[in-house]
Amino acid sequence: MLDPTRDHVPVERAQLVRDPLDDECLHAAEHDPELLVLVTVERHDGPRIELDQVEHRPFPKQGPAVDAAGTLYFSDLIGNRITAQTLSSVRGVVVQQYQNNPGNIQMQGLEFQVESDLIQTFQLKPDPSWRWTLWSNGYYNFNMTDYGARTLGLPANVATRVNVYEVSIGTRFGQAETEVPWNFQILGLLRGPMDYNTEESLSPMFFPGQVRTVTVYEKGAFWVWNLRSEVEVRKGVKFIGVLNNVFDVNEHPIFIALDQNPCRANIGAQNGSCGNSIPGREFWAGIQVSF
Repeated sequence: MLDPTRDHVPVERAQLVRDPLDDECLHAAEHDPELLVLVTVERHDGPRIELDQVEHRPFPKQGPAVDAAGTLYFSDLIGNRITAQTLSSVRGVVVQQYQNNPGNIQMQGLEFQVESDLIQTFQLKPDPSWRWTLWSNGYYNFNMTDYGARTLGLPANVATRVNVYEVSIGTRFGQAETEVPWNFQILGLLRGPMDYNTEESLSPMFFPGQVRTVTVYEKGAFWVWNLRSEVEVRKGVKFIGVLNNVFDVNEHPIFIALDQNPCRANIGAQNGSCGNSIPGREFWAGIQVSF
C-alpha cells in the first residue's frame, strides 16, 4: 500500500517484482521509460519498506531480442559402435560382417539453438494476431577420432559415417486467433560433409581403384529446402499443403552413387537401376480433422 503522506511518481504501468531477501512481492510503478521505480510495500510481518530502502532498477525497453538461445560444448567417447565390415564383393553380391568397432571413437564439438520473435526483434507493430518466428539449431564436430580405424585398415583415423556438421533453419509467418488462422513455413536443412567407406560398387571410370573394404570417400555438403502452409477453415479442420525439395536437389545423405546419368555406379553390380537419391521435388496436400 502507498503511504498517502509521501509524494509518489505517476503510475503508468505496474508489475510485480520479488524481494530477494524475504520473497515478498513489491509493487512497482514506471515513471520514466528508462527507469523502474520500486515504491513502498507493506510486509505482513513487519513495518513498511521506505522508498529509499528499495533498489532502483532499469526498466526493460522493447528492442532486438532473442527469445531463446544456447550453445553447448560436448565431449563423448563412443565404445563398441556397431560397424559393417565388407568381407567380399563379387559383382552384385556383397558379404558383410557386423562387429563392434575395435577402438573407441572420440567426438568433440558444439551444439547451438536459437529462436526469435521477429515482430518484437524488428519492433514491428502489426495487428496482435500476426506471428513471425525464426529458429535454427545445429552442431559442429571439430574432433572425430576413430581409434579403431587403423585396425580395420582404413586410411585415416577420422570417424566415418558421421556428418562434420548439420544445420537447420526455418521461419514461420501467419496469423493466429483470427476467424481463419493460417501460417506459412520455410525450412532449410544443411547436411555437412561425411567420410564414408561405402559398400556400393562404384564405376571405375569415376572412382578408380576402389577397394570396397577400406576405400573412404567424402560426401559433400548440400542444402534441401521445404515449404509448408496450413489454413484452419473452421475449428478443428485444417487444409495442409507441402512442397518438399523445392530446388529439386539430386543428393543423398550417405550414398555416393546417385540416380543420375551418366551412372556413377558399377552397372554390372546394379539390379535394374542406378544409384540412390532422396525424393526430388514433390507436392502433397491433405486435410486434418481434430475432434
